[in-house]
Order: sequence, then structure tokens, then C-alpha cells
Amino acid sequence: MFDSNEESYSISEVAEKLGVSQNTVRNWEKELGDFIMVQRGKTGARTYTILDVSKLEKVNELREQGLTLPTINKVFSTFYKEEELGQSQTDQSVQQNDLQSQIKALTEQQVEELKGYLETSMQSIIRVQNAILSELQQYPRKSVRKPIFARLAGRL
Repeated sequence: MFDSNEESYSISEVAEKLGVSQNTVRNWEKELGDFIMVQRGKTGARTYTILDVSKLEKVNELREQGLTLPTINKVFSTFYKEEELGQSQTDQSVQQNDLQSQIKALTEQQVEELKGYLETSMQSIIRVQNAILSELQQYPRKSVRKPIFARLAGRL
């Protein structure tokens, strides 16, 4: 699909290559506008350079790894802070290592946030469970248990 002699690609070509919808490509472009600056052709249609496509491929990979667009924006702000053209292979390797370190740190941060959320949720579930068990122990007969849940709903 991508001919190395071509200079630009349409949004439909890019979306097809990435395996995402055109709306997804537009959203990524909007959310990561500081790093993906798409040009417009004479008709106003988006035209993507091979560099744009490369960045969008990286976005797609990071999204598949579970990173959010704000997180990817942070990663890109470090990775693309210097001019891409003319960088030596060593500079790119160092940046790639930095990028991997940032991804790891951000992923660990997300994991810790999720752990906190789960801990809070589990504590709430345990409180509800204890309230239900307390009520059920007071009324052992099945016929009385139905209104218990209505009373518990009013207390919680």
C-alpha cells in the first residue's frame, strides 16, 4: 500500500494500514496535535507523511499495550522533544531507552492507582457484606429475609 516514492498518504490509507477507523486516526491527531501535525492538501483533505505514519504506528502500539492518550502524550513529549531529522543512531537508541523507562514508570503508576481503587472498592464491598450478614443473622427465617434487603438499601 505504501510506496516509498510517494510523499503523502490519505487518512483512509493510514487507517487501513493501522487497522483502525478514520475517526480513531482523527482523534489521535487531535489528542497528540503537538507531535502529529498533519498537513492538508489543496482540497482540504488530510495528507500524512511517512513520519506521521510512523508516529501513528507507535501510538497504535502503545494503545495496544494499554496506555491512555494522555500517557502517550507525556511519553511523546520526551521522545520527540528534539528534532528528529539528523539525529544519530546513538541518540535515537538513548531516546528509545528513555521512552521504555518512561512507559514502565507510567505503567507502574497506573497499576498503583488501580490497586488503590480496588482496595477502596473491596473495603466498600466488605462493609456491605457485613451489614447483610448482620441482618441475616438477626432474622433466620426465609419469610422475613425479603424485607431485609429493602431495609439495608435505606441504611447504605
